[in-house]
Amino acid sequence: MLSVTTGEIPGGWITFPGGSFQPDPSSNIPRNPSPELLSYDRAFNRWIEATWNHISPDGRRYAISTGNGLDMVDVGTGRHTAITMPPLNGIWVVIDFTAKGVYLTLMGGESSAEPGLWLLDPDSRRVRKLDGTQFWSEVDSEAAWGVTEDEQSMELRRLDFQTGIVSTRLAVPYHSPLQPGDRQLQLISLNAQGRPLVLERNWEKPYPWQLSILTVPDTLQEVQIPSEWAAGWPMWDNGDPFQSGRELRGLLLSGGIWMSGFYSFPGLAFLATNDTVVRQMTTSPSNIYAIAGGCH
Repeated sequence: MLSVTTGEIPGGWITFPGGSFQPDPSSNIPRNPSPELLSYDRAFNRWIEATWNHISPDGRRYAISTGNGLDMVDVGTGRHTAITMPPLNGIWVVIDFTAKGVYLTLMGGESSAEPGLWLLDPDSRRVRKLDGTQFWSEVDSEAAWGVTEDEQSMELRRLDFQTGIVSTRLAVPYHSPLQPGDRQLQLISLNAQGRPLVLERNWEKPYPWQLSILTVPDTLQEVQIPSEWAAGWPMWDNGDPFQSGRELRGLLLSGGIWMSGFYSFPGLAFLATNDTVVRQMTTSPSNIYAIAGGCH
């Protein structure tokens, strides 16, 4: 999915090897005002207005947050089914649509959101609360992962689905106000082995980034990134040392984690499972906004 202006083709295909890009006019579908991104649904061979991990594994339906509830959309018929969610503080956010159901958390709206993790059965519409300690951003078959702020640190925590135990797997110094040596910690993605790919930023010198795989608790294996990622792209100067407009996004797809950059690098990059070197697969298009599907 590309970042485009109204009327331009928003989606297309990158073919490997070579990295050639071909825009797909069929991606220019009617869209509603929505935070959902575009994805290509392989089950129906069509573009749909749904973020990649909001689609069911079989491609038959997808979940959209409506704020205080959800819409379950049937891809084949286009039918929307409203699902009532528990009346809690915050806006419902879909983390992932898996074979077990739809994992959800809440984010703040007009007031602060209630922390936690919920699992929705899309057939019975039963909602089960799995945790109430913090906000979560990634799940796999065994656990949920998320970053939270403590009084003197940012911590990467893991919620074990079998035991319900929340454990801290990594902590970096972080204070308010910021002090020398403080870091911002960001969870980019989980790899195929359930190991987190994390990004650390030094607030005194936020670039180049330090990208690492957490192999065991408190042990990071540094990942080499292309040297061009360190400098040379425009920044938004808004006074916040951590919010300079550059983003790194990762998605576990075919063979490893595929990455796109927003004001950080053009094209697509790839970190293979069991590798520690990020490979720049293509440098174009320069306006990739999100990955809309895996390799076919």
